[in-house]
Amino acid sequence: MFQFFLNKQRLKLYESLQHLPQKQYLSYKEISKETGIRKKAIQQFFLCCDATLIAYTIDIDDQGISYKGNDDLYPWCIFQILLSDNLAFQLLFQLLSGDSFSCIMKTRRPESSRKKV
Repeated sequence: MFQFFLNKQRLKLYESLQHLPQKQYLSYKEISKETGIRKKAIQQFFLCCDATLIAYTIDIDDQGISYKGNDDLYPWCIFQILLSDNLAFQLLFQLLSGDSFSCIMKTRRPESSRKKV
């Protein structure tokens, strides 16, 4: 579905993450072996990722990723993680989740701080 938008490294990462629900835990070392991506890069990617669905489906720590459950949300969580740096998909996700209006309002400057012409 969304794999078309992934670069080669993220596509390998996507394929590796498909095994998480069955294995229940994937270490960064194991993911590194499967994907050919450096362990430190994978670790940093997951520890820095800011996806709202993570809390409902997986636990991320400095050693690896644990599956918490929720088979229905897991594909959306992976979608959100792997495309987290794509602004168009961030906007799409916000629109689908209903958060777009509140995010837009938070980024607008208050009327009092605007220059009067």
